[in-house]
Amino acid sequence: MHDNIGEQIRALPAEPLLPVEKKLIGWSLGIGIVLLIVLTFAVGLYLALGTPANLAAKVPAAIGEANAFRVIFFILTFFSIGLLSNFRRLWQEASASSPRSM
Repeated sequence: MHDNIGEQIRALPAEPLLPVEKKLIGWSLGIGIVLLIVLTFAVGLYLALGTPANLAAKVPAAIGEANAFRVIFFILTFFSIGLLSNFRRLWQEASASSPRSM
């Protein structure tokens, strides 16, 4: 029954979006993105200007500690991608779909 969920989803009847619905989705996304950028800028500005000097002196040490976590998460991310990928199948699909020009 659940052999290929993608085919089952594609087989479901769907009605197209009205132009008004497309505009509403577009404007909502646009306004949301702009508000997110403004909010991020405002919070960053508040933190940059409102940070006391004694706390600002500790920032380089905190950045160094955060850098260690960034490296660990970077390594774990690509390690997990490597574990979950079937590179043999990807290689076969890539070589079958692209013509070789030499």
